[in-house]
Amino acid sequence: KGDAGPVGPRGPKGTTGDQGVKGAVGPSGAKGMMGYPGFKGEQGDLDSAVYVRWGRTACPEDSRAVYTGRAAGTRFNVGGGTNEFLCLPDNPHYRSTLTNSLARLYGVEWEEWPTSSHVDDNMPCVLCEAQNKTTTYVHPADYDCPDGWHREYSGYMMSSYTSHSNQKNTLCVDENAEVIPGTSSST
Repeated sequence: KGDAGPVGPRGPKGTTGDQGVKGAVGPSGAKGMMGYPGFKGEQGDLDSAVYVRWGRTACPEDSRAVYTGRAAGTRFNVGGGTNEFLCLPDNPHYRSTLTNSLARLYGVEWEEWPTSSHVDDNMPCVLCEAQNKTTTYVHPADYDCPDGWHREYSGYMMSSYTSHSNQKNTLCVDENAEVIPGTSSST
């Protein structure tokens, strides 16, 4: 056999071969370093929460009034009807009204108050929207809010009289409650 000759010219490109079998996943690498903090974003729109301020016609400064109204519920000596107090708007819009005696609503009136100035007057209410807050709740039996919470108003816990047959939910009535003018007779 003789000596190898010089390398010849490159040949033409061959055709692409078939796809090979996919290999197994390799082990994870070491954890990388923590990146730099990003730029501070713009303040987004926060939600709001709504609540009824019982006994008043205006909301606190940092809330807005959705509507003003009057407290209503089923008459104290009726076994049926609603067990909830309602804050009815001052100018309600009815689809229809019934004239029989099924579940009538009556104005809620004061029977007790730290002073006698409110007795037999009806209770106003206002639906408030608390801006930049997402939750509201009644924190009973305490003047101070838990850490991180904000007091909208403070007041007295009230419900129906003990001998009334129609039990009602308990309300936090504003400590500086107002009355609806001209409602001093029992309604």
